[in-house]
Amino acid sequence: MDAAIEIITDSDSDSNAVETFNRLTVQPWLPSTDDGEEITTGPLGWLNAAGVQFDEDDDAVRVTISVGSPLGAFTFTVRRLPAEAPDNGGKLIMHVPTPDQPGLHAPLRQLHDGTYLIEGIG
Repeated sequence: MDAAIEIITDSDSDSNAVETFNRLTVQPWLPSTDDGEEITTGPLGWLNAAGVQFDEDDDAVRVTISVGSPLGAFTFTVRRLPAEAPDNGGKLIMHVPTPDQPGLHAPLRQLHDGTYLIEGIG
């Protein structure tokens, strides 16, 4: 079977109506061996889950990607600074994981500006 995606949402509705979500998480469908163990060596076998969250209170969008350990995820955030901020008020900023960040999902090693090797995975 080709790759498929199972969608898990925070919705509590069972209707087929169009719904609005502020958070969406997807997990890849992974083929299984005859004894039921997932095969994680093929395409997307490294992915536990990916998600997107829309945060109106923080005026931000967060994308999370979980690899290796299912505990935690890398988080990428784009948000608007408050208009009244002393510097760059109203401008968009982007937060990305960096190797020196405490509590990372997995260790990172910088290959060049903006590109990191995720160590211990794959």
